[in-house]
Amino acid sequence: MHLFKARIQRAARELARLANVVATPHIGLDPKSLTMLHTASQGDHLFASFVSDDETGDYRVSEPGWYALDDGEHVVLGPFASLRECEREIRDHDQMTPKTI
Repeated sequence: MHLFKARIQRAARELARLANVVATPHIGLDPKSLTMLHTASQGDHLFASFVSDDETGDYRVSEPGWYALDDGEHVVLGPFASLRECEREIRDHDQMTPKTI
């Protein structure tokens, strides 16, 4: 489990470095790994992630679907039926979250 979490953290850092990049199994990730999408509105560092049936226990959720995760891999929003819906909720969450200076 520790190696899995480290791999996800490395992937999240890389995605944070790149804008609008989709990490999917066809570019070298394990097909059972999460599919992550870096969103343009990362004010609170949320990213969209699909959690499969096999991963629901790891993320303490009861059903598979799209979720908004923070940098600590904690579920913040979800589940959502589609990536588009998840991205929209991340943007809305970002707009509603007070900004600190």
